[in-house]
Amino acid sequence: MKLNWGWGIVIALASFIAFIMYFFIKGHFVKQDDLVSQEYYDEGLQHDDRVQWIKNAQSLSSELIIEKYENGNVGVILPDELQVENLNGEIAFKRMNNAKMDVVYIIENESMGSVAFVSDKFLVGNYRFKAKIEANGKTYYWDKNYTY
Repeated sequence: MKLNWGWGIVIALASFIAFIMYFFIKGHFVKQDDLVSQEYYDEGLQHDDRVQWIKNAQSLSSELIIEKYENGNVGVILPDELQVENLNGEIAFKRMNNAKMDVVYIIENESMGSVAFVSDKFLVGNYRFKAKIEANGKTYYWDKNYTY
């Protein structure tokens, strides 16, 4: 059978429709990743404040330390100046590709020198470590990459 121009147009249109349907179906069933933060607009408004908080953290005598222990647990050791009473804030390990795997610890009027996270909350991969701690009327902020 010989293909004439009519069949050529039909085959071209069918191929084009199949091509478009492939991307439509693929886009519909592929899981969409979550936003890094649900409150991205509010966090953007705090940018200038965050710059000052980072400077406050850099002015401390020692750096905040993230340590992985032999049993797989993760410890966050605060600088000496922050080992005071009435700490407030949040320490978070945020997984960029899945918000359900975020590990967050809320600090409310506590006095401590370190925080320990159990290993079963972590999977091997990259996390974004964010800590915002308020002590003695000042706010301190750390933001760094962490690989578990």
